[in-house]
Amino acid sequence: MSCLTGCTISLEGRTLWQLKSLPVSGRDVFAAKVLLNLLLCAPVSLAVGVLAGVAVGVSGALDWLWLLLTPCAYLVLIVLVGLLGANSIVVLIACALVGLAASKLKIGGMKL
Repeated sequence: MSCLTGCTISLEGRTLWQLKSLPVSGRDVFAAKVLLNLLLCAPVSLAVGVLAGVAVGVSGALDWLWLLLTPCAYLVLIVLVGLLGANSIVVLIACALVGLAASKLKIGGMKL
């Protein structure tokens, strides 16, 4: 997964005045950047989750739900942290902390 939202903000640079002169609120601009990143990355994340589930042999519905929702949660975290302008090290640390917390959970019959 990558953080495209941080790149889209920093690429504006000298042309930021054009964005500010549009009749669109800053909230709408940031929401559009987040949604574009999610639209680009979520299908890939879900496809990888399905392939991983098939490869491992996941059978329970709750296990499938957990397997598909976990990468999506990481994706949302990465997008929002990237929107704040954090670099990749901060994103990796945040994901590691979330992964550590998730590893303590036992969902269905699958220990994560």
